[in-house]
Amino acid sequence: MNYNSFYANVAYNYNFSRLDEGKVFNSTLNYIVNHLEGKNLKILDIGCGTGEYGFALKQMGYDVCGIDKSSAQVEIASKKICASIGDVLCLNKKDNSVDVILMIMMLHQIDALDLEKALAQVVRVLKPGGVVIIKTCFKDDIKKRITSKYFPSCYEFDKIRFH
Repeated sequence: MNYNSFYANVAYNYNFSRLDEGKVFNSTLNYIVNHLEGKNLKILDIGCGTGEYGFALKQMGYDVCGIDKSSAQVEIASKKICASIGDVLCLNKKDNSVDVILMIMMLHQIDALDLEKALAQVVRVLKPGGVVIIKTCFKDDIKKRITSKYFPSCYEFDKIRFH
């Protein structure tokens, strides 16, 4: 599956059709903020997409950088936060340099065979006592999505994405 190609096609409409808009976005943001202590935290948003979560945290005074594999998504995110093209499998960060790592709706995009390597990179860059916040979903959750109901091909695509 070519995620870069997929996100290149949806990047500019992504925020208009987000599945985590409104209440879900706010509850996730509140969860994140409730697990943060201090305003001088360095936050790395892995799979930052268009930078919506990072931008909200930046507006609250947090130091946020994001990475994403999609150049189209990074182009949009860069207008809101420090964002660059990057891959969780080879994080371009020093050891023990990040206080908080966000992995929101991106874990499913890591090949199962690479998951251990990805998490080792997360542990490497995270400061001792740091926090990792992961948000993902189960295959059963995608059946409940409105896109699955009205667009069966989306459901079939998401069954592949959410391994």
